[in-house]
Amino acid sequence: MTVSVVIPAWNDAEGVQAVLETLADVAVVSEVIVVDDCSQTPLETQLRRTRSEAAGQSLQILRHAENRGGGAARNTGLNAVTQPYVIFLDSDDLPTSEYGAVLEAFVATPEPFDFAMFRHLDSRELHLGRKSGLPVDERSWDQLPRLDVPQVMSEHQKCEMAAVSAYPWNKLYRTGFLKEHEILCTEIPVHNDIELHWVSFLLARRVLYSHHTGITHFVADHGNRITNRKGAERLRVFEALDNVSKRIEGAEITIRMQLSYWRFVNKLMRWIPNNLTQERLQEFHILRRAFVLDRLSPDVFKRLALNDPHLSTALLDFLEEGEA
Repeated sequence: MTVSVVIPAWNDAEGVQAVLETLADVAVVSEVIVVDDCSQTPLETQLRRTRSEAAGQSLQILRHAENRGGGAARNTGLNAVTQPYVIFLDSDDLPTSEYGAVLEAFVATPEPFDFAMFRHLDSRELHLGRKSGLPVDERSWDQLPRLDVPQVMSEHQKCEMAAVSAYPWNKLYRTGFLKEHEILCTEIPVHNDIELHWVSFLLARRVLYSHHTGITHFVADHGNRITNRKGAERLRVFEALDNVSKRIEGAEITIRMQLSYWRFVNKLMRWIPNNLTQERLQEFHILRRAFVLDRLSPDVFKRLALNDPHLSTALLDFLEEGEA
């Protein structure tokens, strides 16, 4: 039992309880930390500890005095972790039947690793009759050799996988790796996991992967879930990207990883406008233009243009669209 699970939550006692019930059957999990992000009714008064305690799992329920967002809640949980490995879960995602075996296989590897990544299912694809994640991510996963035991990503594979969607719950982290490098989530309401995802890929020396499926990610079509937010909070994505860009500027990053990062940015910058209210679009275009001008140096742009002309053209489009 060497894994801590951190669950940020706000007003979703039922979802958290479902996750706790599932985790009670995962033998490698010894510590569960729920961070109540100032729910209207404290989660401490609503959650049942019986299954967790019977499984020998320590269950802590921490509470923020004010609502600070999922990124801050994950950081609070990480600070309280005492086990050598940590994984983050959301209250609307559920471990699959393979989850425990996936974590155990990672922990059992003889060589230490910085983090390990596994496949997941997406409810939007399940509704279409496809048992998979999103197609854009599946294409990257399909490039990795499919073996039954965890494998080490090559540098080339790391660059390719860094560009997939940034999720916090499909990776098992070595706690010391995150704390030694001060890798955190950005404390913003939406897109707070981009920094955790990207800085981990930038700094990790040894990354494992498994093709086994560990999580089902549920996306609701309505409600106040993060996926459905379309207001000003989504514009704060540039805070996360700025933090990543600063790390890139302070490290020796290959052109392949630079390409991967800016492809990720390009994909994200084209997705966000479809998830914003109409009145926020012009402001977004202006912020997007300012970010590219500030963070994409002429030297890096030339290297991108030589290696991926289509990408450099797409980034130039952002400059034109953001002109006042």
